[in-house]
Amino acid sequence: AVPQVGRELDATRRRDLHSQAIPTTSHAIDSVVARQAAQSVERGQRSADEVGAPQDEVAGASRSHFEDWMINLRGEDQWLAKPRTMDWYTGKPPMPGQCPGVDVDGNLRSLPLPNLDSVTRKATQEYFDNTWTLVETLFAGFKGEEPFYRPPVHGLRHPQIFYYGHTPCLYVNKLRVAGILQAPVNEHFESIFEVGVDEMLWDDMHKNDMVWPMVAEVHEYRKEVYKVISDVIATHPSLEDGTRVTWEH
Repeated sequence: AVPQVGRELDATRRRDLHSQAIPTTSHAIDSVVARQAAQSVERGQRSADEVGAPQDEVAGASRSHFEDWMINLRGEDQWLAKPRTMDWYTGKPPMPGQCPGVDVDGNLRSLPLPNLDSVTRKATQEYFDNTWTLVETLFAGFKGEEPFYRPPVHGLRHPQIFYYGHTPCLYVNKLRVAGILQAPVNEHFESIFEVGVDEMLWDDMHKNDMVWPMVAEVHEYRKEVYKVISDVIATHPSLEDGTRVTWEH
C-alpha cells in the first residue's frame, strides 16, 4: 500500500498539474453560446418563438443556461454527431475478418480470457485488438460532443472524455512501471487520465473543473498508444511464443 503521506503528495502533484482553470470569461461564454445557437439552427431545433425573438433576448436566455463544463464544447459536433466512419477506430475496425471477435453478421463479442499457461504473441495481439475495439465501439454510440464532457448529475464520476483517454493511459503507465517503456507517449495526458475516482483522495474530483482535451486530440493519442502497445507485443523478448505468465511476468 502507498503511505498516506505519499498519496497526499501525489494528489497535490496532480492537482497542480491539472490546474488549468475553466476560463469562464464573457468572451468564452459568448463563444460557446454562439456555437450552440448556430448548431441549433442547422438542426432545425429552434422553436418559432425563439426564431422570432429579439437577438439580445435569445443570447440572454442562452447565457442563463450556461454551465462551466460547457466551455469544453468547441465545435466538434460536425463529426461526432454523425454515424462513425471506419477511421474512428484507432485499432482494428469492427468488421469480419479484421477484428478478432467479430462474427460474419458483424456482431462484436469479447474473446475468452487468454490461457496464461501458454501465451503467444498472436493470442495477445488478438485479445488486445478485441478489447481495444470494444471500447471504441462503445464511444462510437455518443452523438455529438456533449456526452463526452457533461459531468454526471451525481457528481461522483468524471465526464466520459476521461474514460475515453483512461484505457490507453493505463497501458502506457503500467508498461512504464514495469520498465518496458522508458518514456511517456504524452506526459500531460498520462497525468490527467491516470486516476479515476478514488475515495481515499479527497481532491480527485477537481478535474471536473478543468478544460479537457478535445475528442480529436484524445483520438490521436489513442492512435499513438495503439501502435506503441502493438509494437511491444510484437517485439518484446519476454513474450516469446509459449511463455507462461506468472507473478514474475
